[in-house]
Amino acid sequence: MKKVLLTLIITFTGYTVYSQTSLWNLNYEISFTTGETGDFISTTSFRGGAIEGRGFVSDNISIGGWFSWEVFNEKIEAATYNLDGIDITGVQVRYLNIIPLLVTGHYYFGDLDGPTPYLGLGTGAYKIEARREMGLIAIVDSNWHYGFTPEFGAFIPISYDVGLNLSVRYTYAIKTNNSINYSYLSLAIGLAFLD
Repeated sequence: MKKVLLTLIITFTGYTVYSQTSLWNLNYEISFTTGETGDFISTTSFRGGAIEGRGFVSDNISIGGWFSWEVFNEKIEAATYNLDGIDITGVQVRYLNIIPLLVTGHYYFGDLDGPTPYLGLGTGAYKIEARREMGLIAIVDSNWHYGFTPEFGAFIPISYDVGLNLSVRYTYAIKTNNSINYSYLSLAIGLAFLD
């Protein structure tokens, strides 16, 4: 799966670089956990960033690739964890690192000369590391997941080739092995560069 994903990323990144028009986004993201992820960590993440390249195949459609890193953490004063039949209770610090590598597609409702809303969908692999620390004990679950992310956003031009990117994205990564389904909602603001 890693070889297929790497091939897709190289292909779409190469296409984005050599398409007639491309759009590059550098985003800051604030994320809120939902579902089973919210049961693991309920706090908001202010530590997220993304880079995305999009190449236009027509005036209103682009394809590309997306990479981001979301970090969630929470301290729980009195938590119990069962480790091989033994209950361990104490202060627990939980961390969640999520690194998506996605292929994306977007549809724009107009040209990019003025404020332009768009809809997007991304799919691909998520590297997710869930970590619990209690004193000297650390329990780490690190897996690759398949997932997808629908998105609604807007491109707002500032100058000829620079604009703002605003978006709302819902991420859902399907569980593997003994893990959970990971999901969260992200609000992004960033700079967009037209080429």
